[in-house]
Amino acid sequence: MDSRRNGEQAQAASLEWQVRSAFAGGCAGAFVFSWTDEWHRGGYEVEDWDFGITRRDRSPKLALDVMRHVFAEVPFSPNTNWPRISVIVCTYNGSRRLLAECFRHLKKIDYPDFEVIVVDDGSTDQFTDCARDYGFRLIRTPNSGLGNARNTGLFAATGRNRGLYRR
Repeated sequence: MDSRRNGEQAQAASLEWQVRSAFAGGCAGAFVFSWTDEWHRGGYEVEDWDFGITRRDRSPKLALDVMRHVFAEVPFSPNTNWPRISVIVCTYNGSRRLLAECFRHLKKIDYPDFEVIVVDDGSTDQFTDCARDYGFRLIRTPNSGLGNARNTGLFAATGRNRGLYRR
């Protein structure tokens, strides 16, 4: 919304409504266009609109502060009843470097209720033992292929709605 025509208060209120509505409607993300009022077209500055959340001199508008607060709160309120999710990692002789990187990143997930299940589909090394060092559940199976490894992880999963994906 153009703050030149509608005012900074209206711009901030409109952006707040739009971003909150996007998340409430199930969107995985949102972005705000644009950062600054300064725009150029065909080598000339566009001076008759102010769509940014900062002014041409980069000083913040009310919309910037409102967006800071909204993005800190969305997509979920602190009172959300988080469903338990299951992350299943299947591997057969996976690269030590890639698995270690995967495990490190999984450990950084900021989610209140999740589990990680590592299904080792008959690897010839014991590298996946380190999954336990991260607090992940490790299941070893004889090599039977990716489909079997996925199903093994699925049947071991305790996350919500896991039964929806069984066939």
